[in-house]
Amino acid sequence: MTGKNWPAVLEYAESIRDGRKNAWTELRQAVERFFRDLDNPEYEMDSKAPEFCIGIIEKTLCHQQGEKLDGTPLRGTPFLLEPFHKFIIYNLVGFKLAGTNTVRFHEAMIFIPRKNIKTTFAASLAWALSLWYRRSGSKTYIASAALMQSLESFNFLKYNVRRMGEDIKDGGAVRVIDNNNEHSIEADLGDGSFYIRALAANPDAQDSLNCNIAIADRVLSPASEMAR
Repeated sequence: MTGKNWPAVLEYAESIRDGRKNAWTELRQAVERFFRDLDNPEYEMDSKAPEFCIGIIEKTLCHQQGEKLDGTPLRGTPFLLEPFHKFIIYNLVGFKLAGTNTVRFHEAMIFIPRKNIKTTFAASLAWALSLWYRRSGSKTYIASAALMQSLESFNFLKYNVRRMGEDIKDGGAVRVIDNNNEHSIEADLGDGSFYIRALAANPDAQDSLNCNIAIADRVLSPASEMAR
């Protein structure tokens, strides 16, 4: 492996496997699967997609809000990923079926404690994957139990599009629609396109949505909602 971030990913996984880092049962199981997959000839690890996604996130996105533990403001500072973020990305888009371009995983359930950058990370990953899959005409939907929750991800991306000067109103390539009827971000980049839209939870209206990337933010809703 020659990926720039691979050593950090490997160190993170080894520290959990060796017991140097405390981890709950499910995370230890994820690490065990990671090493099994590395040794499994049915899969191969390709660093191109993970390194692209990590690079896009860290080089184009900044924090919209928040503080460091010492109270230092984070707004406007680069969104630098933690090792566990990179571990997730490498698992999701790094493993492929041997000899093909088909990724091993197509779904992921990510558990992160409250106020530990889970929504921002999900939005960042959606942004990176939208650009990675642009040649296929990438389409992303962000859904949650309430529109306000979906807008957390959308507003983070909108902030960064405008911070970079990429809003079409400022001469950029990205069209941002943010009104009572629609909250979307889209662009035609010449070699491909992407479309990202935030939605409120409405199972009756969303049953046939066609996309290649979907974020279900905070799926731990009341039992009645889960049953729907």
